[in-house]
Amino acid sequence: MAAHARDLPEFLKLFSQRVAAMVSAEWCGVVVVSGQEAELQGGTDSKALGPEKDEILALFKNARRKKEIYVLSVGSADGTTERELLVVPVHASDSEPLGAICIYGARREIAAQEKKLLHALASHAALSLENFRRFSQLERSKRQWVQDIDAISDFIVVHDRAWKIVRTNRSLANHLGLPPVALVGEPVSSLRILAEGEGTLPCPFCLYTGLSKEEHVISSAEKIYLVSTSRASAASEDDERTIHVLKDITDRREAERRYRELYDSIQEGLFLRHARWKISRCK
Repeated sequence: MAAHARDLPEFLKLFSQRVAAMVSAEWCGVVVVSGQEAELQGGTDSKALGPEKDEILALFKNARRKKEIYVLSVGSADGTTERELLVVPVHASDSEPLGAICIYGARREIAAQEKKLLHALASHAALSLENFRRFSQLERSKRQWVQDIDAISDFIVVHDRAWKIVRTNRSLANHLGLPPVALVGEPVSSLRILAEGEGTLPCPFCLYTGLSKEEHVISSAEKIYLVSTSRASAASEDDERTIHVLKDITDRREAERRYRELYDSIQEGLFLRHARWKISRCK
């Protein structure tokens, strides 16, 4: 069984039940470590059988660095006797503690007689927890990447080889008054509102599909954009992606225009003054 992010609680529940049945125990659960925190998952309600959940976690935290199987004494359900909790540490391939399999109500001899079985179960749990951790990290990284892209004020659009929109960032979607998901699958030609004129390609931002990178200026009725294009190769041609980044340079172009007008007027004034000075000298 492989544990994915959404399947982990159910996996640990089934895993714990199977372990309890294999060693004839009353209860089994799995402590899962996340940073400095630990959580008890799987199995049935431990309180109904004897050990309190908080008690198990406290005992585990005190001995979380152990690598060998060990036995702890915990209170029974009626509170009058002490019972034994068998703890099988679970470590990652780099020896980092991932948690432990906690078995309650099994014979004490199990720790010695079934050591190979318990280590095999720990290895199985470690593989599943490592897969879950990697999957979770990948999901967090993916969400963070999306947030980072959406935080960019420049417009970003990605389309595939079939000229269909694969992704846009929130800035572009907000400019168009649409949610980002509404643009996915739409033809990229639907964004021609951002670029005046009719190009020869279905994409209003592409000039030469054979170039891996290109840069040019486009304009709409109100804005001027500097378009930076990158093309990402993939395992197959169908998976190729083209990424366009549109930077609003309207203010820059307006400033350049005013500067040219000012410069031209100054040059004209200097020319007239120079011409008059020459005339006055001739007189």
